[in-house]
Amino acid sequence: MKNFNFQEATQYVYNFWQGHSPLTKSNRDWLNDEFTLLPTLLKNTILYEEGSEDAFGYIVVEGMLAGVSLDDRGNRRIHRIATGSNCMLTTRNLYTDHKIGMDIIALRNTVVLQIPVDALKSSKETIKEVDILTDVWREKRLKQLAVHNALLLKENELERCKAFMLLCKELDGVLTIKERAEYLNVSETTVKRARNPKMAARHQAKRPQPQKRKRKFK
Repeated sequence: MKNFNFQEATQYVYNFWQGHSPLTKSNRDWLNDEFTLLPTLLKNTILYEEGSEDAFGYIVVEGMLAGVSLDDRGNRRIHRIATGSNCMLTTRNLYTDHKIGMDIIALRNTVVLQIPVDALKSSKETIKEVDILTDVWREKRLKQLAVHNALLLKENELERCKAFMLLCKELDGVLTIKERAEYLNVSETTVKRARNPKMAARHQAKRPQPQKRKRKFK
């Protein structure tokens, strides 16, 4: 994993931003003024704990963040994921003080830039380019949420996994089997079956077949 210094980290975000809007030196200066480079997060480090009053936006430079919670049986569930150049807020959105109902953790060793939510909101309202950037992050977040909710509505867990592979190719390429299971609320075995048609066929063959009732003739 690369050791990013502050200038390299903000340049990474600048390059992403530049892909969505023409920028000037003042925009580069804004990154330098408003963002803080956090020490590299080791895998499974808790960046934000549910119930905390911290109001920050976290931009992934390298690695991956996830919003997680534990279900009634103590199993981890992944609710949202932020990969490189994406933003994860500790508030539900920029215009509320209500915090998210989950922890934010590092799924990998992760490099993160931090900005206070208030600073991001005020800049969005006064700087056109920041408004565009926050809209890009918002649309990415809402799209992921919509797809995730649609996947969880699929009652057939095998079909849920297959749909994930089709609709979430970026995440499918970086998540482990265990993480896919936690994201889709299925077993690891089901994830493996979805990725291995031969395994799925063997599983289907082992299922007991309904007995045909013999017809009785008078």
